[in-house]
Amino acid sequence: MSSTEVRPMHPSTLERVLIDGPAGKIEIDINDPGAARRGIALIAHPNPVQGGTKDNKVVTTLAKTLRLLSQIVLAYCHC
Repeated sequence: MSSTEVRPMHPSTLERVLIDGPAGKIEIDINDPGAARRGIALIAHPNPVQGGTKDNKVVTTLAKTLRLLSQIVLAYCHC
């Protein structure tokens, strides 16, 4: 099994929150580009049963790209 590479967003744009869901906590990373925002993107992580996390390389690369395109990015996982 390969290790997961963690590629965090820049700390000045990242907010991590936990909300109560019907089956437990949901962790959400919120990246807001500020006044330049043009839309919202919701990113779900790959299947956690098969090792997927919101810190997956594809998820983080997509989140960074969308943020650079002035999108508010919400990436979430069920904890």
